Amino acid sequence: MFKRIILFSTLTTTLYGCSVEETFEKGQDLLEKGEEVVNVASSKVNEVTSLFDGNIREIQNSNVYDEDYTFKELIATTVENPQWTSETDTYVTLQGKLKPTSVDLAQYNGLEEIILDFPFDEGSGISLANAGVFTTIDGGAIIDGTAYELSGDEIIGILNIIYETN
Repeated sequence: MFKRIILFSTLTTTLYGCSVEETFEKGQDLLEKGEEVVNVASSKVNEVTSLFDGNIREIQNSNVYDEDYTFKELIATTVENPQWTSETDTYVTLQGKLKPTSVDLAQYNGLEEIILDFPFDEGSGISLANAGVFTTIDGGAIIDGTAYELSGDEIIGILNIIYETN
């Protein structure tokens, strides 16, 4: 494998008249673009598979507490390439990086990524995200590269601020 890389680099350098360093830089750029394409494709696949998962659809179509918008609208506006997953019959997980924003988030400035676990009632299979009953949405966040355990309500509050400002 290493011989192929050396051969490819040598061939590329010879054909294009570039230095080895320039060739590696171009290769690195190509790899980064490839990762970007894979991330977007993964997000699109997740979006399609989410359409067929009843638990995910139920969460996405629930209103965000007393607001006039749904979790799907909130997440689409604030989270880049969100990944929705049915973990079990009692939890749906959402994970994603925050879209760039200029909104002042006070102590949450530097928020990079969020994770939310939406619970379902075990007996009825009904989403408790906005069922008019007390529930706890679990959450976590990465702020300036450090992982923190935040409540789901804190994260949803942050996302609401961003949503309403945009």
